[in-house]
Amino acid sequence: MKQFDIRIALLLLATLSAGGFIYPKYASTAAYSQLSQESDEAFEQLQTARNLSDAFKHVAKALRPSVVSISTESKPQNVSVRGFKVPAIPFGISPFFGDDIFRDFQSFEIPRTIPGKQGLGSGIIVESSGHILTNHHVIKGAEKISVTLSDDRSYDAKVIGSDPETDLAVLKIDASGLQAVKWADSDAAEVGEWVVAVGSPFGLNQTVTSGIISALGRDDMGITNYENFIQTDAAINPGNSGGPLVNLKGELLGINTAIASRNGAFNGIGFAIPSSMANQVMTSIMDSGKVSRGYLGVMIQDLNDDLAASFNFEGDGVLIGDVAPDGPADKGGLLAGDIVTRLNGEPAMNSNGLRNRVASIDPESTVDLEIVRNGKVLNLQVQLGVRDQAQLASWQSSGADSGSKVGLSVEVPTPELRDRLDITVSGGVVVTRVDSDSMSARAGIQQGDLILSINGNAIESMSDFSTAINESDVSEGIRLRIHRNGATQFVFMKSS
Repeated sequence: MKQFDIRIALLLLATLSAGGFIYPKYASTAAYSQLSQESDEAFEQLQTARNLSDAFKHVAKALRPSVVSISTESKPQNVSVRGFKVPAIPFGISPFFGDDIFRDFQSFEIPRTIPGKQGLGSGIIVESSGHILTNHHVIKGAEKISVTLSDDRSYDAKVIGSDPETDLAVLKIDASGLQAVKWADSDAAEVGEWVVAVGSPFGLNQTVTSGIISALGRDDMGITNYENFIQTDAAINPGNSGGPLVNLKGELLGINTAIASRNGAFNGIGFAIPSSMANQVMTSIMDSGKVSRGYLGVMIQDLNDDLAASFNFEGDGVLIGDVAPDGPADKGGLLAGDIVTRLNGEPAMNSNGLRNRVASIDPESTVDLEIVRNGKVLNLQVQLGVRDQAQLASWQSSGADSGSKVGLSVEVPTPELRDRLDITVSGGVVVTRVDSDSMSARAGIQQGDLILSINGNAIESMSDFSTAINESDVSEGIRLRIHRNGATQFVFMKSS
């Protein structure tokens, strides 16, 4: 029996020993089979990536005939520099011995020609008859505008109309049978959606880049007066301005307009005017050569928690800070301190959104406003007027002006304020607020600074300030002369 047990033990030992050598072989084979199966599944999944790649290729081909390159030339400027012819001074006599020696100075003009500027941009064909949509800043000040199609045909273009307040312009070339872009509904766009930008960065025509929608509804950027930008990480560089931002259906979602950058190059943040705004502006320009906007006649501001609590108000709304005398709001019964909660049934979430929506409504239209006054909900009907910049500046001259375009607010300093700030120079408007991360803040503008001039134009009133800011092109930059701490200096600020 004992011998039998020994035989059983030896048999088990032999089996285990054999298994020790055989098991790894079978294990390796099983693992390889698993890897092979995963590889086959991965190749099947790669079809999804190939489909996405094909979508980008199809978009590029579909957009190619509709995207144009725009080059501009501005007119050379003839200027004169004043010079002086100095009279002969006897040897050994210094002019410092008397000012009368300068009586014989003869002034003369030195003619000088400043060469015209050349610019590059992009555009998108919106009608087969030759209408093209681009940025206002692309063609601003141009004496000659040339449009080059994807097949290298070149045409002279004329400006049908432009709108600096949204930075859009419509051009026309003498051509027909062109491929017009298809429009997307930018209001239905979503963050994370794939997008494609096409244009001529640095003069490189038909450059295609891709990315996603990073954010929607970007405002208070200090780029234009009316802002509702689509933010994207698709590469946008100088020369892309005016070109299209499209979805993977090849439909126009926006017009590429600006980038946020510390060095002028692309840093992953670009902005496009949404197609809903662009289409409305374009249609108005093509119909009448200009853009007419609805005008409510109120100064509005956002509500913070403390301000809302002071009105015993909870929820979303926009506060009316002032009402223009005899304006549409005044005639419709609105008062300073009213809180607008709805416009035509849609919530009023913030001042910029409300302002854009009012401007998008045809003048003379009647709008329904839901407001909260002293804790009570009221419904009013107001007939909009036509937004007139001169009239608006005239009204604003009596109170604080919000330079939302550049991110600051100003007012005419009272004698008491001049004393408190130790302002010894005359004229100017004093900065009462600077928005954080605005172009004004980046340029170093501070609360209490006295703005004496803008781009060489003296600022004596609120009207002067409003006019100068509205006529300025933030993409080219604004030069301010300011007074601070008893000293006067220049500051230059420019949108990123």
